[in-house]
Amino acid sequence: MKKISFLIAAATLTSISGAFAQAQTQSETLNQTSYLKNARLQLEKDNEQKILEQLEAQRLQEEKVRLQKIESMSFSSANVAQPAAAPAAVPVQL
Repeated sequence: MKKISFLIAAATLTSISGAFAQAQTQSETLNQTSYLKNARLQLEKDNEQKILEQLEAQRLQEEKVRLQKIESMSFSSANVAQPAAAPAAVPVQL
């Protein structure tokens, strides 16, 4: 009877330690999964930030070009708006 109790206790202990090892492995897997997920999310945020910075730099450059075009158009229209002085009328003698 003592042998049976000992075998049952040993089997239970082995089962418990196996369950603990499995739980620990699952916990480590979850920790690794969580770490990988967080690393991926951080990388995505970094990539999005770089994309936004490039877009803003491109928009800034486009606005500078647009401003130069507007300034050159207003400068040339100012020259057109002021016609040259008409030549003085020369009296005609008959």
